[in-house]
Amino acid sequence: MVDEKIFWGFDIGTDSVGWAVTNSEYKLKKYKNKLMWGVHLFDEAKQSAERRSFRTARRRLDRRKQRIILLQEFFVRAVCEKDENFFRRLKESALLPEDAEHRTNNIFFDDPDYTDKDYFEEYPTIHHLICELMESKEPHDVRLVYLACVYLLAHRGHFLLPVSEDDISKVTEFEPLYESFYKALEEKLDEEPPFDRSADDFAEILKSHKTVSAKNKDFDKLLFGGKVKTYDNKNISYSALIKLLSGGTEKLSKFFANEEYTDLEKDSVCVRNADFGDTLEMLEGQIDELDFALLKSVKSLYDWSLLVDILEGKSLISEAKKDKYDEHRYDLDALKYLFREYLTKDDYNEMFKEVSGKQNYASYVYNAPSDKTRDSKYKKCNQEDFCKFTKKFLSKIKPNEKDKPCLDKLLEKCEQNSLCPKQVTTDNRVIPYQLYYVELKKILKNACGYLPFLNERDEYGTVADKILNIMKFRVPYYVGPLVDSKKSPNAWLVRKLDGKITPWNFTDMVNEDDSEKAFIRRMTCKCTYVAGQDVLPKYSLLYSKFSVLNEINNIKLNGEPISVQAKQEIYTELFERNKSRVSKKKIRDCLISHGYAADSDEVTGIDDIAKSALRSYHDFKKMLSNGILTEQQVEEIIEHITVTTDNIRLKKWLKTQFPMLADEDVKYITKLKYKDYGRLSRCFLEDVLPVDTKTGEAESDKNIITMLWETNENIMQLLSSKYRYSENIEHMNRQYYALPENHKSMSERLKDMYVPTAVRRAVTRTFDIVKELKKIQGRDPDKIFIEMARGTGETPKGKRTNSRKDQILEHWRGLDNKDINDLKKSGIWEHLDTIDDTKLRSDKYFLYFMQLGRCMYTEKPIPFEEVENEHKWNIDHIWPQAKIKDDSLDNKVLVSSNENGKKSDSYPISDDIRHSMAGLWHSLYKKGIISEKKYQRLTRSTPFTDDELSGFIARQLVETRQSTKAVATLLKEQFPNTEIVYVKAGLVSDFRQEMGMLKCREVNDLHHANDAYLNIVLGNVYNTRFTKDPLNFVKNNEKYSIKIFQKNSDGKKTGVMTRKVERGGEVAWDPETSFAIVRKMMSKNSIRYVRYAYMRKSGQNGGFFDQNPLRKGKGMVSIKHNLSIEKYGGYDNATISFFSLVSIKDFGVILLAVELLSANKFLKNISEAKEYAADKLSKELNVKIVPNDVTFPLNNRYNVVKINSVLELDGYRVMIAAKQNSSIKFVSNESLILSSQHMAYVKKITKFIEKRKQDKVCMINEFSGISSEDNIELYDVLVSKCNIKPFNIMYENLGIKLSDNRDNFIKKSVENQVLILSEMVRLFKTGRKTGVNLEEVGGRKNSGVKTLNTCLYKVKDYSNIFLVDQSPTGLIERKSPNLLDL
Repeated sequence: MVDEKIFWGFDIGTDSVGWAVTNSEYKLKKYKNKLMWGVHLFDEAKQSAERRSFRTARRRLDRRKQRIILLQEFFVRAVCEKDENFFRRLKESALLPEDAEHRTNNIFFDDPDYTDKDYFEEYPTIHHLICELMESKEPHDVRLVYLACVYLLAHRGHFLLPVSEDDISKVTEFEPLYESFYKALEEKLDEEPPFDRSADDFAEILKSHKTVSAKNKDFDKLLFGGKVKTYDNKNISYSALIKLLSGGTEKLSKFFANEEYTDLEKDSVCVRNADFGDTLEMLEGQIDELDFALLKSVKSLYDWSLLVDILEGKSLISEAKKDKYDEHRYDLDALKYLFREYLTKDDYNEMFKEVSGKQNYASYVYNAPSDKTRDSKYKKCNQEDFCKFTKKFLSKIKPNEKDKPCLDKLLEKCEQNSLCPKQVTTDNRVIPYQLYYVELKKILKNACGYLPFLNERDEYGTVADKILNIMKFRVPYYVGPLVDSKKSPNAWLVRKLDGKITPWNFTDMVNEDDSEKAFIRRMTCKCTYVAGQDVLPKYSLLYSKFSVLNEINNIKLNGEPISVQAKQEIYTELFERNKSRVSKKKIRDCLISHGYAADSDEVTGIDDIAKSALRSYHDFKKMLSNGILTEQQVEEIIEHITVTTDNIRLKKWLKTQFPMLADEDVKYITKLKYKDYGRLSRCFLEDVLPVDTKTGEAESDKNIITMLWETNENIMQLLSSKYRYSENIEHMNRQYYALPENHKSMSERLKDMYVPTAVRRAVTRTFDIVKELKKIQGRDPDKIFIEMARGTGETPKGKRTNSRKDQILEHWRGLDNKDINDLKKSGIWEHLDTIDDTKLRSDKYFLYFMQLGRCMYTEKPIPFEEVENEHKWNIDHIWPQAKIKDDSLDNKVLVSSNENGKKSDSYPISDDIRHSMAGLWHSLYKKGIISEKKYQRLTRSTPFTDDELSGFIARQLVETRQSTKAVATLLKEQFPNTEIVYVKAGLVSDFRQEMGMLKCREVNDLHHANDAYLNIVLGNVYNTRFTKDPLNFVKNNEKYSIKIFQKNSDGKKTGVMTRKVERGGEVAWDPETSFAIVRKMMSKNSIRYVRYAYMRKSGQNGGFFDQNPLRKGKGMVSIKHNLSIEKYGGYDNATISFFSLVSIKDFGVILLAVELLSANKFLKNISEAKEYAADKLSKELNVKIVPNDVTFPLNNRYNVVKINSVLELDGYRVMIAAKQNSSIKFVSNESLILSSQHMAYVKKITKFIEKRKQDKVCMINEFSGISSEDNIELYDVLVSKCNIKPFNIMYENLGIKLSDNRDNFIKKSVENQVLILSEMVRLFKTGRKTGVNLEEVGGRKNSGVKTLNTCLYKVKDYSNIFLVDQSPTGLIERKSPNLLDL
């Protein structure tokens, strides 16, 4: 039909897109006799944290190489005069002598009278050499000087300590670090910590060689008198603090008492870990600034203890390391003596010779010869584990008087975990460069006396000066990569001169000022709302004002909003006049003192401590009030501080830009620290006005920041349909992107819109489908309905929650002794102890315990045995379901059915109930049993306003999440005449529940298409029913209920879907016909199934292969080009990028796996591809194949077969998953179809399995809905699936075995039957990559794993194999010829 309306629906998840196309009657459209709905699956995008860490390490090594190259350039002439092959031998040091061109055995010294053996006898470690060169002015071999210098430059230490190289005594000062820690803690708490500022013994505990638990006890005793847990509060956990200080592992969410931190990529941290510096870097900007400062100060204290331990009273690192070597040698000699003297030979071998998983000396030093047989469990152990292992042997020794002191000393060292200290440990990371710099300076000073080239001078100084420059030079962060910006999109360097950049000519070659400006432009993100506008710094004056107003505009007094004047008083008096953090108590006191509140009034709507503050305003308050700086100048300074960490450059910039500032003011400003940006721009807050887009005229001259001041609306309310700000923003954005210079790729647009990484891939896949649907239909749809699954990109997976019993006990903590006694007397406490966890998942039982067993409308006790009686006790929604969709526990109470019937859908709660129940409600609120939100709703005395009612409706129609809005914006740009409709997450789920249309993810993935279809249905019904202007709808006094569809206990049907929905002659829902159509469409299973096929661009860990090389003789990829794997080992698990269909002369067709390392080369040209195929297959087939023997049988130039490509094996569809030895591992592409009854039963089984994972002794009970009879029925159904198409092609033999073992299945316990059924369902799961365990019913432990020989000419099990190319929707397919006939 020409005028037929077309609707598109999308259900978008992080790893799936469901789609559907219907007409206005909700009948699915067809394309070439195929129903137009389907599911498109793909791998969920992951964060790049691991890849980033590898990249960081790679850059660090590259910079080290550059320092070494610069040093070599200085030494090369003098060294080559002495030994022309010295540097060549160093370069070949990793090769075996037979593969080296310039050496036989020696690497460092190959003189007739001085070899490596002589060198190591004279200098056992590099630190022995460094010490001699520092102390002696006697001439030394230039090669020795080079080796010492190169070591110091390669391992130059960190740059975190702001200490001069000329005053290294300050490196080990404890007081400044402790003062910084105490100040950070003070700022976090906004009060003094509960322990003494001096804490004299603090440093001694940090330095002590004790276990984590022992240190923990010492800190507890010193700081808290052994009662640390009593000091834990809602701002900080002191028990977590001292655990971190002691080197233990702790959760940030516990340490900072912030549940939001459980969402972090890394919640658990340990300052002892070698990678904690990287973790800290990652956390910056993710956690609160005060929390970050405190965590950083804890790390500084712990690092100080490590550094002091390394130095052991010495001022130079090499001196301390020399002593460590001597100490290790003494301990080892004493240890060996005691073992030989008092223990058996077996004990001696177990400690010193055995190469195994034991934590012995061999594992501690980890130097077992590579040609020695190693236990697979052999791995390096730490000093603490080695000491524990050694102590077990030493404790058995009963020495004579002479040896007793020696034994006692070794045992003491075992206790202190200090036996046999090593020079090279991860603790070396805490050594600052200043200590190495001093050593290098001493060596060069002495060497200048006998190496003339070190004194050669040019305009940049002597060679020795330049070497010292190399040591302390770092490329400034604001300069970035030293590559011309024209050559790399990731560089922004601005040069003064062309030529090589070195540490000594850096300032002459690089324009630092312009590079810094370019860096600031790159760092500044774009506004969340207004396209192209730079965001404000988080601490800018304007953004700080916005943050405070947006927070305090939510304040309520007894559930009612405070007046605008009262809000302004709070802002002026508490935030502007005082620098200290604002608490709820201060707000309440302020309202009382100004007559806005009484002593008995409750303040709600804000946290106990306000999150926002006017910090920067107070920092510049004096300069602003004295007229030294204007607001605009302050904003400019704040922006500069936000991006810089170089105080010297900041000081220089301030003096240049603001010459009126006194030296004292400049010094003050450089001490200020601001970090991070907001998400809003100045344009958004100050320039956006409410505009009538039809006329183009402004409806008001009030911008958003003014409205935040003059009203009590928060930002989301101002952007609602009540105002016209959003419409103007959309109009501005359309104009911006219409300009040619602002056109951006999809990826760039999504990044600008702050769409999370996980969602960007989903959006890209959605638009692949959108493009195809438009091409197929040749027209734009009339409406597009979109739903993004709850939590898509917004919340992490795997967040752990407490059990309901734990939640109840947590809330009961606030009860006094009388309350607890009452609970015990009434039996409620006992009921909680004995109640089944399954029952407690019921809201009725949960509310029973949370209300202390009393009705919330009458205060009458509720008999426990009557809780489930619907005729006596009901759950009531405080805010009626007819007005708002809110099923949270904060909106539910367990009440008498009589009172519930009286209340019906009215609100507020009647005066009689409110007055009689005020005491109980207030008591429960004060004791933390009910939340602030629930208390507000119960006690409120005013009805809903029109704005609130329209807001409730808008919640069902308007999406607030940034990700969904981003998708809608992009769709609107592509389809300007199409109406884009949001479908609220949860609507479809509720409809499915009420209509009995349950889905089961464990059975198949087709439910995504079902959901997309229902999004069209429900989205259109709600969109038509409530219009685009909910406020106008409410003001027209239209009676409404937002319930979808509900059948009451008396059989009466209520809700939107129970009556005809139409507007303007358009019928969106007619219950007489629509229910039947929807049920008919939902019963169809001909859903298109597509899994995105791709070429891998990186491995699982971001690399071409496993990161750690294997020993000689093992591995798939050589360590370096032309190095034998047999001699040097190699890397394993080479990442396969794609497959290619090749034909080999005299053999046949082969599916060749192309490794990621060679993928670009393979695709470069046909000759490279043939050469790769010939080389690879020669090794695999063990025959000589030349490039001319290789052809590509299909028309596709390289016959690329991507990962997840579809193969059809005698009619059964599979997807290529991976290469496994000489075969291809494939997974099923067919979907299991079960009746709704059996789907529901599988859901019950799944629920039990999940519960069993938490509780291994969990048994099936009467509430589970599972029985042996139903298990047998499902077993028979699944066995029958194995014997009919399409699954019989793969599982016919397995089906016979399962059928033969039916009696065996029947004999199993119900719990065992459920476990078997769960595995059987998984057998049929589309995309399953692992085997299933069917051992107990005749199958294998790894049943269902299917492979196909890569040499297709050898395949005998199938007569037809087709390669199927699917479009994004799956509506268009192309099949290859039979691959077995090629």
